Amino acid sequence: MIEWRDWVEFLATNHVFPVLKALGILIVGWVIGRATRQGFKRAMSSYIGETRAHVFAGFGYYFFLGLLWFLALNQIGFKFTFLIGAAGILTVTLGFAARAAVANLVAGLFLVAERPFNIGDTIQTDKTTGEVLAIDLVAVKLRTQDNLHVRIPNDVMLRAQVTTLTRYEIRRFDLDLQLDFDTDLTRLKEVLLEVSETQATTLEEPRPLFKFVGFSDIGIRVQICTWTARDKFLTYKVTFATAVKKALDKHGFRFATSDRVLRLGPAESGDTPSASGASSAEKESPV
Repeated sequence: MIEWRDWVEFLATNHVFPVLKALGILIVGWVIGRATRQGFKRAMSSYIGETRAHVFAGFGYYFFLGLLWFLALNQIGFKFTFLIGAAGILTVTLGFAARAAVANLVAGLFLVAERPFNIGDTIQTDKTTGEVLAIDLVAVKLRTQDNLHVRIPNDVMLRAQVTTLTRYEIRRFDLDLQLDFDTDLTRLKEVLLEVSETQATTLEEPRPLFKFVGFSDIGIRVQICTWTARDKFLTYKVTFATAVKKALDKHGFRFATSDRVLRLGPAESGDTPSASGASSAEKESPV
């Protein structure tokens, strides 16, 4: 009959115990690391901000995973001494292979330190507009207004022009108009400011602003600027533009068009030869 000591000796001789210990280290460590990461983010978000807590928790989590792999490989007899001799070659190889990753990692640190935007903000880059879902070690993840997931590397984000649309509590809406040359600007200003005051979501301060932009080839360009709360901005754009259109139609203002008017009238002297002139020329011309 085989005793339990023989089983233990068999398992130890065939390296089963070391493998089981390595798997145990990885599994238990992964669970502890995940729990610690979430707990750190919840505990530190109110002190250093959600964005910084997320990034710092990520750094600590991945460093802890690296340590777990080191311990697990050491349990199954993996020796790291040979890496010392190949350290130079390994460093050069990793340097070339990880240039983009290192650049994104460093750029992520700058983004966290500068804090141009936070998780939950809506930002606009050169090509994308969306809500910030995460600021990870190498990339920023966005959700666009049409519910697409966009990943932008930190290095690209650091060099791009980024507009944070939800940075402040209020936003200004600039409505551009182009009206006919016969438009009375004084009366137009009164009508547009009156429309601005009748909108319930238009803020009293800052005051609405009427701006003369200039003349174009087809009409007069003006702009009406109003302010509203940030969370009502999208609906305000539609309601305010609709109210302006109705008011302009009611008061007889006409939008500029690119139509060309062809005026027909008697020809001026010298432009074209008259019929009598042509007949005279025909009579005087030799046969």
